[in-house]
Amino acid sequence: MVLSHTIGLRALLSAQRSMDIIGQNVANAATEGYSRRVSVLSPTDPISLSSGSFGTGVTIGDVRRVHDGLLESRIRVQRQAVGQAATERELLTFLDGYFTDIDGSGVSGRLSDFFGAVSGATAGPGDSTLQGELIQAGVSLSLGFRQMSTQISSVAEDARSTLSSTVDQINAYAKEIASLNGKITASAASGAEPSGLFDTRERLVQELSELVDVQALERGQGTTDILVDGHLLVGGSRAGELSLKLLTDGSAELSSETGVPMEIRGGKLRGLLNVAQEVIPSHLQQLDEVARTMILEVNRIHSTGVPGNGPFETLTSNRRIDDPTDINRVLSDLPLDFAVQSGTLVVNVVDQTSGNLVQHQVAIDPAAMRLSDVAAALNDLENLSASLDSTGRLRILADSGYGFDFSSRLDTNPDDDGTLGSASGTLSSSLTTFALSDGNQLSIEVDGQPAQTVTFQAADFADISEATAAEVAAAINASVTGATALVSKGRLVIQSDSTGSSSSLQLSDVSGTPSSALGLSTSPVTGNDQPVTVELKGEPADPMTGRLFIQASGDGTIGVTPGLTMEVRDEGGSLLGVLEVGDGYTPGEDLEVIPGVTVSFSAGNVSASGGDFIGVDLFEDSDTSDILVALEIATFFHGSDASTIEVADRIVQDPGALAGSRTGTVGDGSNLFALLDLQESGLTELGDRTILEAYADIVSGVGLEAQGAESREEVENLLLESLDARRAEISGVNLDEEMLKLLEMEQLHSAVTRYLQVVTENTDQLLSIV
Repeated sequence: MVLSHTIGLRALLSAQRSMDIIGQNVANAATEGYSRRVSVLSPTDPISLSSGSFGTGVTIGDVRRVHDGLLESRIRVQRQAVGQAATERELLTFLDGYFTDIDGSGVSGRLSDFFGAVSGATAGPGDSTLQGELIQAGVSLSLGFRQMSTQISSVAEDARSTLSSTVDQINAYAKEIASLNGKITASAASGAEPSGLFDTRERLVQELSELVDVQALERGQGTTDILVDGHLLVGGSRAGELSLKLLTDGSAELSSETGVPMEIRGGKLRGLLNVAQEVIPSHLQQLDEVARTMILEVNRIHSTGVPGNGPFETLTSNRRIDDPTDINRVLSDLPLDFAVQSGTLVVNVVDQTSGNLVQHQVAIDPAAMRLSDVAAALNDLENLSASLDSTGRLRILADSGYGFDFSSRLDTNPDDDGTLGSASGTLSSSLTTFALSDGNQLSIEVDGQPAQTVTFQAADFADISEATAAEVAAAINASVTGATALVSKGRLVIQSDSTGSSSSLQLSDVSGTPSSALGLSTSPVTGNDQPVTVELKGEPADPMTGRLFIQASGDGTIGVTPGLTMEVRDEGGSLLGVLEVGDGYTPGEDLEVIPGVTVSFSAGNVSASGGDFIGVDLFEDSDTSDILVALEIATFFHGSDASTIEVADRIVQDPGALAGSRTGTVGDGSNLFALLDLQESGLTELGDRTILEAYADIVSGVGLEAQGAESREEVENLLLESLDARRAEISGVNLDEEMLKLLEMEQLHSAVTRYLQVVTENTDQLLSIV
């Protein structure tokens, strides 16, 4: 009877314990991360008696926590993907919002406003109101770039700040997990059932996986180790720490507790690193490229224009050299925002009273020239002085009554040297090098005076068989008085010092044939009482760089001699056109040289036999060296990227400093039209895109990235939801199933109770018999 009571009691206790477990499941049906428990009923060990072997009842052999370790691992991996995608979506949405230009107040709208103001200014190049509107549009555009740069940088800064708090969260999770490992170990040692601790730890590991890619390894005694990039973050009951170092360049370094650099591959931390170190720098660089190109191209045009106030009287570069030792370095080694190229700078020096212009070309070699060399080259120009101040800024000053600019405008009075219809007796050569021989002698008779002999000696030439015009001129000037040899537009010219019809020159060979080698006539030439005046107007319809020669093709008087013509030839001697200046020409009448450029001649005599000519220099770009841009001389913008761009103070303070002209003539807005052309010009620096197109590509790129991040988050969340649903099927609590189990245990409890009643009744009857 005792055995029967034992069997019944054990069954009753097992049923009660099973109902307790079912109740625990039902109570936690809505608890996140809870894994349902299952009681496993097992028969107790039988006993052996002399009469046989007898069972001893039932017990709960185990309380199992229902979970799928492989599924939990897959969910952790998916949570890493969700954490990364959600973080990238959130930050990219912020970024996309900054680029959205709804009301035209963004950079896109301000770019359009700027070019609109340029277009407006072309209608009245001298209108101070329109000039002011253009300058204000430039100020607004600069502010837009700077604001956008700040806003983009703020997203990166937010990401870096969140990095710090996220690393703190990760370290806090590590401590909690390590603590739970210790409690689980202690619980197991005491024989207690630690399933609740397992659930709590698994929930923390899952939450941790949203922050960083983790690997969970099951160890003995129920503990779990956590690894990040192969480095131990949690080992048993001990927690390590991740270390974050934010660098000055905006990047971040993560390292393990031992200082070993770590590569983060997933989770919120990876999303933050992607945005802070890759996405934001990329778009900020793109924005800087657009702003930098805007600065470069606008400054190239503006610095080579003529201000509304007229030529400069004084000008100082805006670019400072902070390190005094840099002043002695060559230009290519200077820390300049824009590089100086090997090229030529055109400097026009203008007589403010007469309007006469002298055009100079200064060769710039950045590999050989220092700032002081540039200053010296400018200082050598007549009626200009140049120097460096203590900060390395270049200061240029015109003499009183003179001004200067760097425009590509035509020299409207191109015959400064008097090489066509001159007042002096003049002989010119069309050759550029001369095949002389050592000992060649040439006699020069000036104004009917005794001939003077010039002896050409090899020692005076680098190579006498390829003598230059400058070398020949020097040899002549060393031997002749009353006449001067010079080089004009690359050609050798000899002129009497006297003027008028009484002045004359005649050459003859003494030894050899130097006159032929020099390409000079031996026929006598005389000066003119009324020298020919030449005036050029306009600018080439198609910008070009090169030198044109307009030269007499016969001897005669302009406007009088029948059939008299002038030829227009390029530097290679090719004929470009013929100008009719004979008896059908009215002196002062404009004749087209090339499309967009005209020339007029006053009355006077010209001589083809004397080599009469004028040279005309044309410049598509009057600063092929970019030295004006590099030193910020006469530029519109200051700065070099989106964070530093601003309109130069000189222009803001004086709208008349706006260089809207290329010719300097009243009403000319050719430089404004050049600025306007930028709106539709594909630029090499931007991959042959226009400035507006390049910026639009940034905006659309950010928008696509934001949409892509949102789509990725949706997909990753769907996958996570699918895995969570699968986990719920396996580990979650199904109330219907639990109710069936409860009913089963209730029936078992009732049956056992009835069994014990019967056993008790039987026992009582037996005892009453005895």
